[in-house]
Amino acid sequence: MTTNLCAPCYALAVLARDGAGPVGPGAIGVPPVHDVSAAASGLRSKLAEVLLRTGRHAEARDTVREAMRLLGAHDRSQAARLQALLGRVEIADHRYAAAVTAFDAADELIGAHPEDGDQATVDLWLEVQLDGRAYAHYWRNEPEKAALALAVARPVVEARGTPARRRTFHMNFALQRLRENRYRVDDEILANQQAAVTAAEQGGREHDIAFTLFGLGFCQLWHGDLAQARETLETSLAGADHTGDVVLRARCLCYLNVAALRRHDVDAVRSLSPEARAAAEAASYPEYVAAADAAQAWVAWQDGHYEEVVDLATRALEVWGTTVVSYSWYWICLWPLISVRLAGGHVPEAVEAAHQLLAPPQQRFPDELETLLQAAIEAWDGGQPRVAAARLGEAVELAQRLAYA
Repeated sequence: MTTNLCAPCYALAVLARDGAGPVGPGAIGVPPVHDVSAAASGLRSKLAEVLLRTGRHAEARDTVREAMRLLGAHDRSQAARLQALLGRVEIADHRYAAAVTAFDAADELIGAHPEDGDQATVDLWLEVQLDGRAYAHYWRNEPEKAALALAVARPVVEARGTPARRRTFHMNFALQRLRENRYRVDDEILANQQAAVTAAEQGGREHDIAFTLFGLGFCQLWHGDLAQARETLETSLAGADHTGDVVLRARCLCYLNVAALRRHDVDAVRSLSPEARAAAEAASYPEYVAAADAAQAWVAWQDGHYEEVVDLATRALEVWGTTVVSYSWYWICLWPLISVRLAGGHVPEAVEAAHQLLAPPQQRFPDELETLLQAAIEAWDGGQPRVAAARLGEAVELAQRLAYA
């Protein structure tokens, strides 16, 4: 259940919970002007965190910048924290170049050799490298750069990392490997994501636990552990609802929908798709809106509504083609589209869809399925349209057996 406080009131409640002293007219004595400005800056920082969690990215950005203005040049450490927060806001808003600029500014404020500083400095630097750089590289589909950021952070995490930083290290390690493997999940990825959950539970923050459980459910989904994925994602969704995180809610519903599709639970997908779409719109994540449309195309395929399959799949593919995020699950609607194209005798269009399935950064399929798709493409290129159609038909059947269609 989400909080019933408005965002500013909730931020004040967080301030009180964290033990901040009184600010404003009720404070005892007359503090220096820079102390008042620092307190006002801190309040805006907490408000920005709330706005970020509730998907109000533009407001969060403006609030962080106001916090920076109020802080001025009095506290380099707090200024670095604000730059790190701004970078996280930019990632959530899919503004990755701006995020990297903010993390560069944070690093400059932290200074050289942060690993030799006090624990607060170490923790802040690790936040910039892990929650910041490595995470931005994941979204930009830059696994090599993410690996470098993780390699720099690893010895510091091992020597001085808090549970919160161990959590983000293991989670970003799993994310880096996911991108590198194009979402073929192995035991190492699962082990790191489980280690992230363990660290989150040690830290005890509800939102961190919910977010990290989403990552585990996401990995379980692509590992083929469909029942576990559903349970884990539902637990994460409950945490998202309780903490009011609309972006995490959209992510959970998106992949709960995909998990239902992989289980071939038509009624569940029919029910979840509109809810997932609404959550994606509320979070302003068009890639998840398209995923809901793609899942509805799959439902239309199951219902035998072939024209609707084409309309919904076309709409989803058009949206994915315009998003900043490199979305890797076109197969949600491409398998239904291939089947419909084959049924209508439109082999060239079916072959083109097969090309899309195999092109990076699309998720890798099991070898036997990729082999069939490649054989179909080669037959078409070799002037054998009937063989190409036959191989594609076999690929659709195998994709259904492997829970990809």
